[in-house]
Amino acid sequence: MSDNYAGEYDHLFSETPRVDVHPIDGIEYKCLEGRMDISKVNFWEKNPRVSLELEQKNNFDDISQDIIYDLMVNYDDTISLQESITTQGGIQKPILVAVDPLTNNITAFDGNTRLTIAKKFFKINHKLAKQYIKAIFLIDTRIDLELLEYAVANIHLDPTMNDWDSHKKARFYWERVTQFLNDGTAKTSSTAAQKVASKFSTGITKSVVENAYKIVE
Repeated sequence: MSDNYAGEYDHLFSETPRVDVHPIDGIEYKCLEGRMDISKVNFWEKNPRVSLELEQKNNFDDISQDIIYDLMVNYDDTISLQESITTQGGIQKPILVAVDPLTNNITAFDGNTRLTIAKKFFKINHKLAKQYIKAIFLIDTRIDLELLEYAVANIHLDPTMNDWDSHKKARFYWERVTQFLNDGTAKTSSTAAQKVASKFSTGITKSVVENAYKIVE
């Protein structure tokens, strides 16, 4: 499957990546699959895992990748996952990467914890240290920031999972409701909550979003 890919991202991979498609909400988007150089992949600055702490520490204009790494590497779930990965013999699940429309950086939108561990292993010369990590790199021209954010949230906000903690989930909902209110797309928080809920798969209701918004607000 070539789909007119000209090889412009080959330098990011350990070898020529495979051109494929990645489904999001029932639609297939062109992607590259392979092992990406961890030094070329940035953390997602708006990741709900770190966004609130980053805002409290600095203006977003001053945020560096080192600051994000220092936060992520000390989280309990990062330490727990590192132990699991060490037992398994390596990182098995690929990270989800795309060009961030806000920064134009190659960014991991899903898998920031795995990326943190990969960077740590390489930094300390761990026995599992590798320069490259399994990745799905979305290169479809239809990809935009909203699609990426909701695609990632659909994974982490799944009611059957306990991934983002309750405050991080509430923070994500609050940010999206506030965005709809600020841009005039919705005139009330109730309407905005309904618009946010409609972006998700089954299980995320208007009341879930609205209650989370009220808690943070």
